[in-house]
Amino acid sequence: MDRQILIIGIRWIAAIGLLVAAFVFAPKGTPTEEANVTQAAALTFKSIVMLLAAVGLVVPEVIALVTRGAQAVLGSIFFPSEAGVIAPPNYKIVRFYRQEARYEEAVEQCFVIVTNHPHEARAYAAGIENAILAGSAEDAEKFLAMARRKLENPEEVEYVETIHTRAKEMEYEDLAAEEMEPDENGENEDGYANGYGGPTGGYGA
Repeated sequence: MDRQILIIGIRWIAAIGLLVAAFVFAPKGTPTEEANVTQAAALTFKSIVMLLAAVGLVVPEVIALVTRGAQAVLGSIFFPSEAGVIAPPNYKIVRFYRQEARYEEAVEQCFVIVTNHPHEARAYAAGIENAILAGSAEDAEKFLAMARRKLENPEEVEYVETIHTRAKEMEYEDLAAEEMEPDENGENEDGYANGYGGPTGGYGA
């Protein structure tokens, strides 16, 4: 979404500005007089505060990069490509992107999961909801069509179809605000874990 990209850009520009300001305010040299020492301490404190604020502004992107890097490293160690073994689906990063309102990236991650794990009903459900939140009805329909082709269990197909209908009917704000709870927190009145898991549990975990 354009608004998301704009917000991320503003945060990074602000972070860069704070980093520059922290460098400018940082005391230069070693003060000798008591008054200069006090002033230097105050400037150092300001610089540290601005540095921490700059880091705080870019934490979401840093976490995502670190997560991706760690996932790639661990995947290469425990699931080497030469062995022909594919890493298990990672729903935590899907949940992270959704909580950060980065729905397009969540959709991309869901496409990666269903490509490597075509029988993952949860991934189709997650992809549908995030696609609708991203304003891409086309991607939502793609996930539904893929689920109908790839899933062998009729109950799972029905589950994905139910999620598709439910997500399309919900108000955007309600769908975006809906909490993503771990699988083990129980089932809702529909018999699905938190409304997402279907026969296999919630995708938010």
